Amino acid sequence: MKKLILSFVLSIFTGYITANNFVQQIQQYGDNGDFHRMDSIYSLAKQQVNYQNDPVAAVEIHTTYATYLNSKREYDKAYSILKDVKKEISLLKDRRFSSDAQKKLLQSESIATYEIAYGLWSKINLMKQRNLLTKL
Repeated sequence: MKKLILSFVLSIFTGYITANNFVQQIQQYGDNGDFHRMDSIYSLAKQQVNYQNDPVAAVEIHTTYATYLNSKREYDKAYSILKDVKKEISLLKDRRFSSDAQKKLLQSESIATYEIAYGLWSKINLMKQRNLLTKL
């Protein structure tokens, strides 16, 4: 019985820690160019943090991951994730959150808007450069 209670408490505590650290780990691996580990962390984060159990953390995780997908030149995947993030944020605006959580949502929404525009612009420029090179 004690083991069951201890494992339950640890799982709750671990879930809290991981929700706060997933963004930092995605940033760390993305900054280092270790995209395989970044993808692994994101897969784990999606399993543990979702819009039902921690919507603000989920928005932050998805936005951060999509930002690094843009730097990885995976524009279509980033665009898809960011569109979903913006949709979720619009649904979350009706709910009451602390001022800190509202600030994080607003920040994530702004970042998502910027990253969508940047990804589309980069994709268009990349296609123009490829077309130019094929003509040479």
